[in-house]
Amino acid sequence: MKQNPLLTVCVLPLVWIHRIIVFPYIAGWSSSREMKEMKASMDVIRKTAGEMIDQLTEELEIILEEKQKTELHEKYGILVDALEAAGYRYDYRESEPGHIVLAPDGTHEIAGYLQFESWGDIKDWLEDTIAEGTDISERVDRALYPFKFDYTLEEEMFRGNGDRFAIYHVDEGTPGKQHLFMNMAMVKEDGITIDAANYKCVYSGRLHENEKLDDLYAVFNDNPPADYKAHSMSVSDVIITNRGGEYAGILRGSIWICRTSRLCSTKRKNTRYCPGNRKCGL
Repeated sequence: MKQNPLLTVCVLPLVWIHRIIVFPYIAGWSSSREMKEMKASMDVIRKTAGEMIDQLTEELEIILEEKQKTELHEKYGILVDALEAAGYRYDYRESEPGHIVLAPDGTHEIAGYLQFESWGDIKDWLEDTIAEGTDISERVDRALYPFKFDYTLEEEMFRGNGDRFAIYHVDEGTPGKQHLFMNMAMVKEDGITIDAANYKCVYSGRLHENEKLDDLYAVFNDNPPADYKAHSMSVSDVIITNRGGEYAGILRGSIWICRTSRLCSTKRKNTRYCPGNRKCGL
């Protein structure tokens, strides 16, 4: 990994301050101490100083990466979003002018890292990805050209446009926040009613032929897509699938079939599309 010059500049002053201020103090304090006692104290000081410098370095790396992310989105926001839709993240540590490195997300690890010379080359690659008509083509197309689509991915699921799924999290801006991350036993014990209006869609996509609810749960816990920005799947989340017009759901880690129709019905009314009635809901 390349050494960041900014981190070197930031860390060095701490080292020199440590030497200039602390060492003279230690010299005066240690003048009346035995060598064994002084050595033990110096070991503690050295270890503590090293831990402080390591922590500062780590925090500076995080700050610098966040700054780079902000600057990158200001310049190439749409392309960055499209990259994540394609399953890749910009590698801030390995990339440099004329050498852009893209790291795969968990679902694309087998493909390995990608390298490009310019953002123009990346855009060409994204266009080729759209033309291939693969599972991720639609996501990339939506990221690059959102104006081309009349419906969101969530709405496409309720329209029955192919087999699809949607992930719902509790909207913390609603009364539902009282049961955030609570399991069903706790919800029942507290007498809380599960209301579909307290849930929001955080991700939706195509459902593969042999993909099951538990498979989705595993993916979004262990190897989430690059464009998935929500927390990992938890006990207060819901997954709904539409396979050939048949809905199924998983809630709080347990298969949840009996109530799915109620939530699906509510969510249909809250989208711009309901089967057979484009005017219903919002």
